[in-house]
Amino acid sequence: MDAFQQLLLRHDLGAIVTVLFGYFLPLLLYCAWSALAFVELARAPGSTGRVAAWSLVVLGIPFLGAALFLYRMGGGLSGPVRVVVLLAGPALVVIGYLLTPFVFH
Repeated sequence: MDAFQQLLLRHDLGAIVTVLFGYFLPLLLYCAWSALAFVELARAPGSTGRVAAWSLVVLGIPFLGAALFLYRMGGGLSGPVRVVVLLAGPALVVIGYLLTPFVFH
């Protein structure tokens, strides 16, 4: 039985929320940013070498690579959408980290 199943069996809401904010939300953020970066890479005109280089950056530097690409090269995104994508996810993770110990423990 893995750790998440053990937490569900104990019915410890604070521990469940901590696991969600501590493990799943950052992973979800990484997947969303990487997927969005790859969609933008596929739509962007340019050389194959540039696309390959940015792909290595996105995969090689987990959070910063995708954020850097979306900030610098995410031309298909409008300005407000780019700001929301780059700021809302990390803000939610930070808020979750800060509030979880105080609210649930």
